[in-house]
Amino acid sequence: MSKMAWTGRGTPITPLVLVATVLACGHTGLASERMFSGETVGQQAFPPDPAYREMPWDGEITEDFLAEDMARAMAEYRGISLDGSTYSEDPLGPCDFLGKGVCCPPTWYTDHQVRVFTRGRPRRRELSSEYLPDVSAQLETPFAATRMSTKSITFEATPGYYMTIGRHLARDSENRDHFLEFTFWGFHAWDETRVVTGKRISPFFGVETGNLFSPFDRTVDILGTSVFGGFNFADTHLFNSRSHIHNWELNARIRPRIRKDRLVLHPSGRWRREKRPGPYYSFLYGLRAMRVGDSSQFSSRSRIIENGDVFDTFGDYHVWAGNSMVGLQIGGDLIYRYNKWSWGFRGKTAAMVNSADQVSLVRSTGFGIAPNFQTGDSRRALAAVIEFGATGKYMITPHFWLTGSYDLMWIAGLALGPNQMEFTPTPTGRVDTGATVFYHGLTAGFEWTF
Repeated sequence: MSKMAWTGRGTPITPLVLVATVLACGHTGLASERMFSGETVGQQAFPPDPAYREMPWDGEITEDFLAEDMARAMAEYRGISLDGSTYSEDPLGPCDFLGKGVCCPPTWYTDHQVRVFTRGRPRRRELSSEYLPDVSAQLETPFAATRMSTKSITFEATPGYYMTIGRHLARDSENRDHFLEFTFWGFHAWDETRVVTGKRISPFFGVETGNLFSPFDRTVDILGTSVFGGFNFADTHLFNSRSHIHNWELNARIRPRIRKDRLVLHPSGRWRREKRPGPYYSFLYGLRAMRVGDSSQFSSRSRIIENGDVFDTFGDYHVWAGNSMVGLQIGGDLIYRYNKWSWGFRGKTAAMVNSADQVSLVRSTGFGIAPNFQTGDSRRALAAVIEFGATGKYMITPHFWLTGSYDLMWIAGLALGPNQMEFTPTPTGRVDTGATVFYHGLTAGFEWTF
């Protein structure tokens, strides 16, 4: 067979194959260009799965991408696991698996602490003086040196209990969290005593007495005092002061969300929701009630020897004062928060009505005019409380914190025991509410959130 017969009549088969191949490739390229053009891709995109709807992070991701819309969208999706947890068919809220931030407040929280408080002394008032015969002879006039006053007692630090229970209520349209808090602290009690002892003197011929004198009848010359024995010419003087304080509060707290939380990737490969470092603040308002009790006792013991006869005399002055206060208060705090610890300042002030009362009882024996009386009075007066403190806490777990603070407090408008003492045989008995007491001390304990 000839070469011409194999290829056909006058037309070689090789050129035909080449032409067919070129035409086929051209059609294929045009079809591919039409299929993968931008317009065609947009038209041929697969529709999203309706079970997952639109993905929340299809836009640009910024440092604030964990915003409210983001958190709300993440809560709607099933099986999202940013911290490496397994797939779940139940929807998860961002606070459940990302940790706790400022924008994820706890539902309940409670503080339990030990508060060690001390208190200031009442205003100065002389209680006991010692007659000095030698100095009196040099000065040619009776002279007595003060041995004891109401400021002679120093109140030691005493422990008490501090507790707060809080509940998150809601978030308002201004992106602020609202809480309800109940606070109690108290069981602080002070019991301090001071005793002074005098010397024996012979102010009169054939009479031997002590040389301690009280404020009773001090307008008369020491050697010619009309209150003989009982409180004057004593061998010992004793002053005892007792006090206690309790506090109750019911407050509403408002905490703005001034900073958005952030999503942090830890070296372990786990994501956590954390608050941004920086200052945070909150406000509170509510009701406050306080109970302050204060009592005083001034006692005298004397032994008088006259021509061999012995007479034992005594004098006791008891005062009980009580303060029941209730009123409105406002306050706030400024806290610098970091990842595991925080510190800051807090303060409160309250305007209160004080229902004060006092009972005074004097019993004494001795020569001359020995005072014996009982009086009582009650009245309402205005009082004020100012409280300020520095606080800090450290995180042990996301739900357990160690806390501590140093607090200062002033209470004005109180009735204190020493202020009710009237060293006269005929007292008025009116309650005095003009005292101001200063308290300060340390507080340490723990906070638990759940």
